[in-house]
Amino acid sequence: MNRTRHFMLLAAGSIFASPLAYAQSPAGGESQASSTSLDEVVVTARKRSETLADVPISVTAFTEQSLERLNIRSFDDYATQTPNLSFSYGTGELSYGGTRTPAIRGISGEGTVGVYIDDTPVPDTIDPRVVDIARIEILKGPQGTLFGQGSLGGNLRIITVEPSPTDPNIHFSARMGATSGGGSPDYGVDFAGSQALISDVLTARIVGFIDHTAGFITRTFPEANGSTGYENNQGATFSYGGSLSLLWKPIDQLSITARVMYQMTEDHGWPAPYAPLPAFAVTSLIMNQVANIQEGSSDHWTLPSITINYQGPGFTLVSSTSYFDRDILNTEDASEGTQWAFANFGLGTVPAKTPFPWNESLPQRSETNETRVSFDPWHGLSGIVGFYVSQQFSNEVDNGNSIPGISALTSFPGYCPNGGTTCPTYGSNVVWYSQYPLNKLDEAGFGELYYDWERLNFTVGMRYFKERQSETSVDAGALDEAYIANNLGTASEHGISPKGAISYKFDPNNMVYVSAAKGFRAGGLGQALIPECGSILTQLGVEPYQPIRYKPDTVWNYEVGGKSQLADGHLVLSGALFEMKWNDIQQHFTVPVCFLGITENEGAARARGGELELTGRPLDFLEVRAGIGYVDARITEQGLAILPPVGSRVAQIPEATENFSATITHPITANYVGFITGDVNHTGSSDSYTASLGYPLVRAGYTLVNGSFGVRFNKSELSLYAANITNQHPNLGDINPAGYVAHTSLAGDAPIDPRVVTLQPFNAGIQYRQRF
Repeated sequence: MNRTRHFMLLAAGSIFASPLAYAQSPAGGESQASSTSLDEVVVTARKRSETLADVPISVTAFTEQSLERLNIRSFDDYATQTPNLSFSYGTGELSYGGTRTPAIRGISGEGTVGVYIDDTPVPDTIDPRVVDIARIEILKGPQGTLFGQGSLGGNLRIITVEPSPTDPNIHFSARMGATSGGGSPDYGVDFAGSQALISDVLTARIVGFIDHTAGFITRTFPEANGSTGYENNQGATFSYGGSLSLLWKPIDQLSITARVMYQMTEDHGWPAPYAPLPAFAVTSLIMNQVANIQEGSSDHWTLPSITINYQGPGFTLVSSTSYFDRDILNTEDASEGTQWAFANFGLGTVPAKTPFPWNESLPQRSETNETRVSFDPWHGLSGIVGFYVSQQFSNEVDNGNSIPGISALTSFPGYCPNGGTTCPTYGSNVVWYSQYPLNKLDEAGFGELYYDWERLNFTVGMRYFKERQSETSVDAGALDEAYIANNLGTASEHGISPKGAISYKFDPNNMVYVSAAKGFRAGGLGQALIPECGSILTQLGVEPYQPIRYKPDTVWNYEVGGKSQLADGHLVLSGALFEMKWNDIQQHFTVPVCFLGITENEGAARARGGELELTGRPLDFLEVRAGIGYVDARITEQGLAILPPVGSRVAQIPEATENFSATITHPITANYVGFITGDVNHTGSSDSYTASLGYPLVRAGYTLVNGSFGVRFNKSELSLYAANITNQHPNLGDINPAGYVAHTSLAGDAPIDPRVVTLQPFNAGIQYRQRF
């Protein structure tokens, strides 16, 4: 479908959906059935409960029922079924674990989408298992007023199931399956349930899961005797975790919820084969390596939190305090790239089969509190005010390790600048070592006011923020040619993020709105570059080993949209058109020659497009979900000469995203009901500027087809499922390694040999669910 057809379809749906639905409704249009349908979806996009059809924001929502129906277990599953939501690997941290970041409406890069678990902000690279989740909400457009920095493109909110003294909501599920070319079985078990410990006063809820996905890549390597060794099951993932919650209600007006969540994810190798140039596509699931190094990642995090909720006369006070603790560890085979670096940095030649294991570790800690007060309508006026504070710490450590004998192959004089002898030394066999401890402090006060005047609703909002961060760095090793310890200094900023909106209701079922909102992302400090990086130092105006600073970037979003409830409230049609202006873009890119990653402001871009969604149950036996998103995101002002020129597509952003799913149910007997579910999801092509800066390279689009069928009886369900039925191997982004990028040969001008992450191939299995 070309861009003209996309835009015409979106425009028709967005601007005319509400008036057309109004014209087709009976006179008055206020039937009780349509306004209080059982199919209503309640969201908390504005930190208060509202129906999806009433909130004047473009929101994609997955309820607990739709998550089960579509067999959604991870971020990839729901991201591919959300219009104008895309994602890419290699855009976050280095290596594999912790590198996938989402993008909404053409705004891409690490930290452009705010991700929340309940009221706690978490890194956008996190992927909580979808177990015991009440709802997932994807908010489109900047959400800087209520959610702060990092929500330039939108917000992704994961809402967990709360303990309930009246509804135990006990459920259990188990699955067993196989993956095409898999080296191990697929399986998973999860359970959840609440139990009243003291009637109506103290309730506990416990959640647990185990999940294993087969690896499907084979790694080859030379053995000591000259033969070829094989290691399959690369890319296998094993995760486990859960949560324990306690709900205490000492009085009817007060509830206190304490929760501890935990998740561990371990990767045996990575689902990242090579994508040879110029096609930049996966052509083989066999990786031929020059050394026998087992890659892998571990990512574990803990999230304790306590939330206080007090219902007063005409107001609600909520205070949420949390501590997030995460550790990521990657072990990477950087043999090919490091050998290339030694050969081309004038450090000598290493034997062809020399193994170079690199490690990358990343601890992330944050302490966060948000306290807010919402007040009920008074003479048409309602609103929310609050304050927010967060202290964050991270420390990226990249370690090329010490390789015996390296010193004899180099002319490197020492690990001190200018050959000095007063600074520490690690010995001449250190290949590379660096660390970047970073501390951040975020503080903000925020509020939104809502005024209802007849059929009109007015929204005004503002957030005042202060950001401060400080960072130091240590760089050492033969490939760094120095030992450098830098205090990178402190960066601070403050500002205001405003929002305004007007909505108009034709009747209880039909609404249109216009809005303007600003989002922002904090600036910061970056690692210093080494002399081998060449002319980029002159372009940046910095000396070798001098820290790089980058400014905050901002997005203004201008939007018009509409929402309608159709079929007596059983269907919700929503659409929006938008134009977003992105200034001082923080672009993370890999520097040619030295292949170090830095962040630099890139000028400006604009993204314009829209989305159209239809969800609900038009017939008793049919549930549907359909969506289309289109965005044309282009650079309008170039930054550095090596960055994409004016007119280029914004990196990692597909123009088109489309999804459709349907579930049909039919009674088999008095006690058995059969069902069949199918979904088709398309993501268009996008440009990549990660480790392959300068080409640019195009990632081809892909279409995923999934399905299941089975039977329900009493509170049980037995089904067969199949995913990625057409066995797609899409390019989901080229990894930005902790070591050096592999090249096709040791020649200085040899093109890189990019590795890209891909999806699990065709897989199928049997699944059992039970509710009590």
